[in-house]
Amino acid sequence: MGRYYPHYLRHSIATHLLQSGMSLEYVRDFLGHRHLEATQVYAKVGAHQLVGL
Repeated sequence: MGRYYPHYLRHSIATHLLQSGMSLEYVRDFLGHRHLEATQVYAKVGAHQLVGL
């Protein structure tokens, strides 16, 4: 079994929230980031994943 780190959990949660329709600003607040650019690092979602949202 692979190793898991808090970074992976934060990335997974952020991606899941975005895919569920939560705005990037709300995800930023949820993760406790001050700047939107910090959230974008954790919440990278490919354009193919956004189709249909």
